[in-house]
Amino acid sequence: MRTNRPFLIRSLTSQGLAAAVSICFIVSNAIADKTEPGLYFSQSVGASWDPLGVILDSRLFYRNSLVNKNGILWESTKFDAGLQNEWTPADNVISARVEMEPIAVFSLVCKAGFYNMYNALGYGCFRLDSPNEAYGPQAQKSMKPANARGYWVSAAPTLKAKVWRLILMNTTTINQLALNGSGYFLEVRSYLPHRTVDLDIINDTYLLAECTPWLMAGLTHHYVYVKETSVVSQQVCAMGIVTPTAPRFKSTYAALDVGTYLRDPLFARSLYLGCLVGADFRIWNPASAKDAKK
Repeated sequence: MRTNRPFLIRSLTSQGLAAAVSICFIVSNAIADKTEPGLYFSQSVGASWDPLGVILDSRLFYRNSLVNKNGILWESTKFDAGLQNEWTPADNVISARVEMEPIAVFSLVCKAGFYNMYNALGYGCFRLDSPNEAYGPQAQKSMKPANARGYWVSAAPTLKAKVWRLILMNTTTINQLALNGSGYFLEVRSYLPHRTVDLDIINDTYLLAECTPWLMAGLTHHYVYVKETSVVSQQVCAMGIVTPTAPRFKSTYAALDVGTYLRDPLFARSLYLGCLVGADFRIWNPASAKDAKK
């Protein structure tokens, strides 16, 4: 989607934004200190350029240690369970979310929830007659967005390694999604045509270096394949992540992603820009509660 359209265009969450949301949580886990059990709330806000996009990602979850052992491989192990809400002006996904990290080099995120595309803000679901139908800005002028409902289920295993100051990670996300009706539609989180019942596979690779205690920078590779439409998108970017070291800001982070699409039905060779800011808050500490009762 080209940039001569208003900011709140008809479908707003890009591939790179989804990756940026994930990388901040993955990196946080990859270099995490010992797991601190408790009830947590996380909030992030992201925006992208080409396509223009906005996403609000909210998470409420309880965290507990998974393996009680000393050592770098075990101190960050954890089990998180809770709710996640991902909102854009075009759709919303609210899910039950579980994350397990049985060892520092591996984690698994599983989600299942309600998928709602809505036209209350003038955006919503663009139905397509075929996966080859035009869906860019000119085509959307003659389309009427509609409401649509369905489900979204995903599983995302991540492999992580850290050598000296270098962090290497690879995440493969498998999404099974469905909307009411038949035919095809523009799925806004990948910005690719999907069948109303479809499966897509996303692979993200990150090579990052800890430049300073508060800055990580490196390269990312993002690949998407949609099963029922056989469309592919591929993207490479440079990424920087800032995590302040001051105690009052240590739970905050910001990320910037700049790159280009190597392959994409709409954006091939286009420039991509994404940014994200967020924070994690522990809102209940079980250890403090036990001390208060004594």
